[in-house]
Amino acid sequence: MDAYEQRAALAEKALEELVAKVTELEGIIQQRSNESSDGASSEELIRLRQEKEQYAAELKATKELLAKKEYQVRVLVQSLEAEEAKSAGTPTPAAAASAAASSSSATSGATTSIPKGPVVFRTDLPLDELSARVNAEFVSFARQFNPDGAYPDLRLNDGHLGRGDFAANLKGMCSRMGIKDANKFCTDLADFINPKLTPENVMKEVLTNGAFINASIHRAGIFRAAITVHSKPPPPFFFLFDGSPFPFLTRRAQRAAEMGDAYGTSKTQQGKRVIIEHTSSNPNGPLHIGNLRNSILGAHLAELFKAVGYEVSQHFFVNDLGAQIGLTAYGYVRIQHLKPKLKNDQWIGLIYAIMNTFNEFQKLGISLRDVHDRLQAGTLKELIAGPQSKQIEDYVDVTLDLNSRQPELVEELFKVCIDVPDVRAEAGRLNLAYENNEPEAVRVFRKMVLDCLVGVQQTLDTYNIRHDAFDFESELGWEGSNDRVLDLLRSCPFYVPQTQSNAEGKPEGGHFLMGKFIEAAGLPCGKKGYQKNYPNFYLVRPDGSTLYTCRDVVYTLKKMKQADLVFNIIASEQNLPQEKVALAVRMLKPEEQQKQYHISYELVSLLDRKMSGRRGRYVLADDLYLELKDAIRLIMKEKYEGKELANDEAFFDEVTDELATATMKYVLLQTGVKNKITIRVADVVKPESSSTASFCLYNFARTSSLFRKHQEGVEAGKYPPLSPIDRVQWELFEDDMEWELLMSLISFPSLILSIACPPLPAPPQLPEFASQKLIEFLARLVQLYSKYYKRIRVLTVRSCRPLTFSRTCIYLLVCFFYRLVKRRYCSAHVLARRRTRRCGR
Repeated sequence: MDAYEQRAALAEKALEELVAKVTELEGIIQQRSNESSDGASSEELIRLRQEKEQYAAELKATKELLAKKEYQVRVLVQSLEAEEAKSAGTPTPAAAASAAASSSSATSGATTSIPKGPVVFRTDLPLDELSARVNAEFVSFARQFNPDGAYPDLRLNDGHLGRGDFAANLKGMCSRMGIKDANKFCTDLADFINPKLTPENVMKEVLTNGAFINASIHRAGIFRAAITVHSKPPPPFFFLFDGSPFPFLTRRAQRAAEMGDAYGTSKTQQGKRVIIEHTSSNPNGPLHIGNLRNSILGAHLAELFKAVGYEVSQHFFVNDLGAQIGLTAYGYVRIQHLKPKLKNDQWIGLIYAIMNTFNEFQKLGISLRDVHDRLQAGTLKELIAGPQSKQIEDYVDVTLDLNSRQPELVEELFKVCIDVPDVRAEAGRLNLAYENNEPEAVRVFRKMVLDCLVGVQQTLDTYNIRHDAFDFESELGWEGSNDRVLDLLRSCPFYVPQTQSNAEGKPEGGHFLMGKFIEAAGLPCGKKGYQKNYPNFYLVRPDGSTLYTCRDVVYTLKKMKQADLVFNIIASEQNLPQEKVALAVRMLKPEEQQKQYHISYELVSLLDRKMSGRRGRYVLADDLYLELKDAIRLIMKEKYEGKELANDEAFFDEVTDELATATMKYVLLQTGVKNKITIRVADVVKPESSSTASFCLYNFARTSSLFRKHQEGVEAGKYPPLSPIDRVQWELFEDDMEWELLMSLISFPSLILSIACPPLPAPPQLPEFASQKLIEFLARLVQLYSKYYKRIRVLTVRSCRPLTFSRTCIYLLVCFFYRLVKRRYCSAHVLARRRTRRCGR
């Protein structure tokens, strides 16, 4: 039997077993659900839920394995079809396998059918196809040498190309087989295989290095398969040719170029719905750089999810309830006659900072009239005295700072609040009216919230970030969802109702005894589990009103109804609250415990700067963007001094806009989510640094210039026109760097899949989305390309290489760089252009 058919048959057998197991597990889970609804005691109910959860977890793991196995079968079948269609008139693989099987049964020294013929990429994952073909050849030969070996897969050798293109360590296999000298086994195996290799094989030569087997392959055939137009559908990199500016492309090539952004995508998760919630900043202030990391990370992952076939919806949870929002709205509605001097979100953020300062002075027993009069007289610092002097000093400094920045706004808010004895109480009443859906309060709140969101969206537009839905926290109560879920929560055996007098004689809100639930459910504690002495989860205030934590549970359940998977992008400081929400959901929906995850990220800072929204001190995303623009402009001014474009402000604005946006995205995505980011503006804009967005864009510009010069040279008769792509001499690509470039791009779809589909662990562990790997890929590709560009002087007439080779290099440059750096996955969240106007000062 042909090697592909053998692997496909084994995979299909495993597939049948998994399908049977899924059916069995679904039946057991349904049985446990029926048992749990028959009036069991609380102890029995907990036991049944535990059993059901165990079976549900096993079912989920089995389904994941089933999905992987289905994809494996599909890739193998497609590879088999490619072999069958390799050329007209040749025996099919099945016929060859049958003949080989007959021969094998007749003579002990017979050979197994070896895959032969040109490689043709026909699936979404060309590296997987190439690896499958190499391994099919290797295993077929190896089994002739020793049929008892469980040979490991040869993997792409990206570290020591001088030792082969694919490699595997056979030491473990030899140990299991009782072979003491693994080095000799490998040498004998290589000596056995090499004489049997022909130009029709993918493998060119088998080398050894101790217990390592290293396979060199016929590279020209792989270049041809990846880039030429001979196969249908178009080859993986065909989209990289931009048909419009290059007349040497055929009509067929130009049609194939329409693949465009499709390269790197697959359909492995087709039919599954994902909601990713990100940004979700409070609607009473602008985005700071921490918020922006949330937004860019969320939008970046959304594109990756789409790339593997998920149906993705990006959500923004508008937290329009709570004391902060009420305090801001109370001040905002009273100064609407004042024209904003800043972007809406920045203006509203200052209103909150001022109103919060008023509230803090009143909590310290200081009247607003006294603060105002001393501010006007220049004696405000005389308030700093007594046991609370440190707190007073803080808010005196904040008041002086805010007054120096926006004196008119501070004065107007003093005027409308100076005789209000308790601004927090008044704001609370307004907040309660809004929560109760009273029309006037709704008008006030929604006006402020929407005005703020307009400013936030202006910032997000700078980075091409758009949400599919804005979900308002207030509407969860208006539509009755809060009450319905709260009734369910109260029915849980671990819920303790609110009281005005607990065991200590103090008011206490309604809460879950999370520690007892974890113990009763048998959930893991300690390392990789839940913390010991787990704190309670408060959902309701002593007066019966709901806390934001309760609404988080409600919103999570609502999202879970709309999707198969839900991901929330949340700062690491919210890990424990998010974990509590997940536990509460587990109580209510144990069968869906692994449907919702949060993706935790660390904070962002600038050197020597601190942030406080309550004090109006931010490192705003807008301000950092403008700082980046100014730093880039200084570099450009120096570069273009004395040149024609030195005084072209429109040109400088366009370039600095693009570079500032690219730099911001690059900086916020190049670091893993578990690591903090500290930004030093001078370092991240250096064009000579190989790990900056400027370096990537510089190489793109340099390549574009190369194409332009080549075309001008052709028109001037300096260079001959490029021949059709199907006549390119791929055999001339002998350089390891050229091979590394090709393998980098071939691995691109597999990289996308690995980032977008990491294992989903059992709670409380979190999935690890290594989104930074895509930026690392881009940086390595650009660095490798830059070295190659400097070494291979493509357009020079002094080149010692044949002119044919120089012309062939043009194809390589087009293929490897022209569109990739500009296109979707590496660049959509790193180097993309923006759709709308910039954020303002």
